[in-house]
Amino acid sequence: MDKSIKPGDVISVADSAGNEGFGQIRKIGIRAISVVTRDQTEYLIPNENLMINQVVNWSYSSRDVRVKAPVGVAYDSDLDLVEKLLYKAVEETPRILPTPKARVNIMAFGNSSVDFELRFWISDPEGGLANIRSDVYKRIWQLFKENDIEIPFPQNDINLRRNEPFEQLVAAIGQRLEKDSTNG
Repeated sequence: MDKSIKPGDVISVADSAGNEGFGQIRKIGIRAISVVTRDQTEYLIPNENLMINQVVNWSYSSRDVRVKAPVGVAYDSDLDLVEKLLYKAVEETPRILPTPKARVNIMAFGNSSVDFELRFWISDPEGGLANIRSDVYKRIWQLFKENDIEIPFPQNDINLRRNEPFEQLVAAIGQRLEKDSTNG
């Protein structure tokens, strides 16, 4: 091997179907490497797969890893307050590095929300990415609740065209409701 991976490195490997596996290299052999996932499952990955498929070495040049957490808020939210609360969530979450500094960006004006992305750094990818993101989301949830910031859900308007079958349906429903209210 060309020394681009070594025991202890945290890697993710995409297979031919596009599924990504994530784990820490335990051992490198002549024909395969041993990778242990966060749930302590050990996989043997043939060395040829490392050459054919995309491999991301999360700890090759630095152990620092940037984590991204998208967050949407309602359009009537105070965007300056949202930004302050997102930074506060990062500051109050263990494992997140103070430098490089976290960053809050508005990414888009979405269909149902103003879309932010919170970016922060950790130095221990072997400790997991999903769990640190979950910790940050939990703190964001608490701070948003305390400050009446709404995380919206998708909403759609339905416009119905008027035509004869529609008019008949509305009339039938109206008669049924009228009948039910007089009987009960």
